[in-house]
Amino acid sequence: MPFESIFYREYLNHELQKRQHRNSRYSLRSFARDLNMTASCLSEVMNGKKGISQKRASSVAALLNLRRKEFSLFILSAKAAHSRKKADRYSALTEIKKLSAENVTFKKLTTTDFNFISSWYFQAILEVIELEDFDNSPEWIAKKLNLPVSLIKHAIQKLTDLNLLTVEKGIIKASYDESETDFDIPSDSIKQYHYEMLMMARTALYDQDVTSREFSNMTLAFDTSKLPEAKKFVRDFQRQFAEKFYSKKSAKNSVYQLSMQLFRLDKPGKTT
Repeated sequence: MPFESIFYREYLNHELQKRQHRNSRYSLRSFARDLNMTASCLSEVMNGKKGISQKRASSVAALLNLRRKEFSLFILSAKAAHSRKKADRYSALTEIKKLSAENVTFKKLTTTDFNFISSWYFQAILEVIELEDFDNSPEWIAKKLNLPVSLIKHAIQKLTDLNLLTVEKGIIKASYDESETDFDIPSDSIKQYHYEMLMMARTALYDQDVTSREFSNMTLAFDTSKLPEAKKFVRDFQRQFAEKFYSKKSAKNSVYQLSMQLFRLDKPGKTT
């Protein structure tokens, strides 16, 4: 069986070893619990004694918080190995080879790193440099984001120090195609970033024409035991949205912010 079709299995084994290196008490049973699988089933999958469906692969990939490229490779690998139709297996292998050939780079930001770039404009700078009319000057970025030039110069230096930007002979380039922070980790800097985005959304609600934005909300009674599944669904949607509307090679003439909020409105516990 070609390596491309067992990528998911190799990734699982590597991930377990990595977690055990960080925590010697972390076991296969712990790993299975975190992936919503039985220990026996996970063991058979990792040892090649049992296959994994595309639906299960998608669920596991989401629980592993895989970045966009690895997420796709994980699912395609399962399809290439275990799809009942030969044509489906072949198409999956073809897609894997195309993805593997792409020069997609990624950086996982530690909480410490993010402490230095938690203000909204750091992420905005990384995006505006992809616009068609970008002219490689802090002055242009400052005008585009309506911020002081001195602040933009300081931000560019911070991003360069963290190797998120490179500046050579006056040319500003992003060092990575994608970056993200950890999920579900308490962090004052991440809270501050989300707070700033909420405040900017509030401003956009009043200042931007309704045809240039989309605000929608829903309120529903909810079973809190389904919260992990709901959070996974939201993250899956965000990943799918990026795959649909963002491409490194596509033309770009604007920078948008997609924000989604899922939070509780009522107070926990019984009301007397």
